[in-house]
Formats: sequence, C-alpha cells, structure tokens
Amino acid sequence: MPESSVAIETAYIQFDWYKKFTVHGEQIPYSLSRFDPISGDWVLYAPVRHQRPTDYHQVDLGTDAKDNCPFCAGHESRTPPTVWIGKRKGSNELHTANVPLTSNVVDHDWLVRVFANRYPCIPTSDPYAHGQMQTNIKSDLKTFGGHEVFVDTRNHTSRMRETSVDETRLLFRAFRDRLFHWYHSPGIEYVSVFKNSGAAAGASLIHSHSQLIATNYVPSFIQQKLARMRLANDSNSLCVLCDLNREELSDGSRMVLKGDSLIAYCPYASQFPMQVRITPREHFSYFEKSTDETLDECAMLTRNLIIALQQIIPEAAYNLVISSLPLNQHQFEPSFHWNIDICPRITGHAGFEIATRNAINPMLPEDSAAIYRRNLDVETDDS
Repeated sequence: MPESSVAIETAYIQFDWYKKFTVHGEQIPYSLSRFDPISGDWVLYAPVRHQRPTDYHQVDLGTDAKDNCPFCAGHESRTPPTVWIGKRKGSNELHTANVPLTSNVVDHDWLVRVFANRYPCIPTSDPYAHGQMQTNIKSDLKTFGGHEVFVDTRNHTSRMRETSVDETRLLFRAFRDRLFHWYHSPGIEYVSVFKNSGAAAGASLIHSHSQLIATNYVPSFIQQKLARMRLANDSNSLCVLCDLNREELSDGSRMVLKGDSLIAYCPYASQFPMQVRITPREHFSYFEKSTDETLDECAMLTRNLIIALQQIIPEAAYNLVISSLPLNQHQFEPSFHWNIDICPRITGHAGFEIATRNAINPMLPEDSAAIYRRNLDVETDDS
C-alpha cells in the first residue's frame, strides 16, 4: 500500500467517531457530501476509497542533480535576470528590493530571488495591443501579462525543514511585493501566486520554488467565486469567510493553529485530504497590503504546517495557493477575505471529478485537523 494510503488508513483507525453502515456484510464508514459556500461546489467524502488496490506508485519527476539545478546559488546566469531579491542585512534585519531589468549586478548573498519564467505560459507583451474575436460560439482574447519564478531557498531541497526561517519570511514578502507590482502594471486584471511541490502537484524541479502568473482578464471561476461571496453579503450582510472563521473558532474540531492575527483550519468542505486554510481573523481583502508583522506570522504558520505535513507523509506533493481580491474589483471588498490554501495531492482527480466538478475526498477534515494537531502538539480549546 502506498505511504499516503497508510497515513489515511491510520487516521481512520484512530478517529472512528462517525456512523457506519453495512455493505456486503462489512461495516464501513458511509459517504457524506458537503457544500462549499465559497466555490458553490459539493465535495463527496468517501472514506472507503482509501482501501482501493493500486499498481501505481508515487514517482517524483524532479530528478535534477544539484550541479545542474538552475535555481541553486552560483547558477544565477542560468536563469533570466533577477527582478526581486531578498537577503539578510546585518545579523537580524531583512532587506528586500525590486531589481531593474537593466541591472547587470548579481547579488550572490541572496536568500530568495525572483525572475521571469524562462518557459512562460503567458509572455509579457504590449498591454495596449488589445484585441478580441467573437462569433456566436467561439471567442478568443489576445492575452498578455507575466509569469515569474520565486526561488524559495538557497538549499537544493523541497523539504521545508531544510530551509531557513528567514528564507520563509522573505518569500512571503516577495509574494506581497510582486503581487503589488503586477496589480499596478497597465492592463493587468488578475494575479495568481502559487506553489507546486512534487511531481503530483505539477512541479518539474526538486529545488523549492513558487510561481506568479498575471493576466489581462479575471478567470471565470474567480468571477463566479466573487459573485457568490457578494450575493451572500447582499443577503446576510456578512462576509462568508468571516462567518466561517467564527464557526470554526467556536466548533474547534477542524481548527489546527491560532496566531495573533491569523488562524489555520481544515475547511468544512475540504476538496483534498489534509487540506488546510490560513486566513486573517479580521476581515481583510488584499494579501498584498499586509504588514511585515502579518506576513511573518503567516510565514511561520505556513512553515509549521508544511513541516508537519512532511512529517506525517514525507513525500507528499502539495499545492499552495494565495487568494487575494483583484485590485480593480473594489466593489467586492466587503465580501472578499484573503486566504491561503495548502492542498496535499495525496489522491488524484479522475473521471467523476472532471464530469461533475465534485471532488471525492477520502478523509474528513475533522480527522485531518486532529492529525495536524497531534503532529504540531497544539491545543485549540482557547480562542
């Protein structure tokens, strides 16, 4: 049985509080569906799915050797020019700076650096070259924007424990600064910041890195998500995520970590086993307007959660996604609340998920949260 399946199997042995029913004379947990009020999607929880036999084993395609890795320190010439750099200044102070593309200076003492993706999915082009073709059925749009790579660490590793705390803190400042940069670039309507770790999550290189993609349109799923949150606000005078935060703090069963200004919990309708969400306690729409203090807290929560995940399932691939309100969508400020989702890729999406857009999750979030808490050695009975 694959290592990820063993982890899920162990969870269900330890957390056996849900009801069961009989199939072919065997007592098994019954399936349960939950509705996500943010996305409007249903998630099907099917605990018995983890028992499926498999001939497939997790293989990490990132087999690059350190000597050939373009992201390692000393190999700066193998990537496009640096556009942002973060490093240590003195013994305790962190220094960050945007770097002009015309600069030929290479800082070799960097801890985090950002540069244009050599193989962009959206190349930078003239923001004023707008054009759209539309017929009764088909339409296309001339798309421009940018695609950047964040090298998270000097170390040739994908394990958070093998990176430094300062590197993690600087990475989150890089996220903020580059989001701010792109949202103030002509014609940019939406910016996505994300991390793919492991082949199952879409990574092609082992060396820990993150990415940013900026586009001249707001993707339809984001538009639908904003509309749903605005509708809830119009109906109930509430931010959906604020309301969910209060419920999670009150319930406690899915809560994982609490900071001064941020909390982390496994969402009630988690699409992925071991999925965890980080979000401000108070209503705040824009990640890129966060203070250094909030970013440092966010960096430490994220760092602790990923270290715990890699302790629970050492080779687990995961995606980290930042959701921040697009800067030009001011009308949604009362209803949109920024958040970060860490989504382990322990299981895959297959035909049913593609056909229905309903995820199938073999692990209830209450169980995921309990496993995190045990590995983080935290209590959540205080608010």
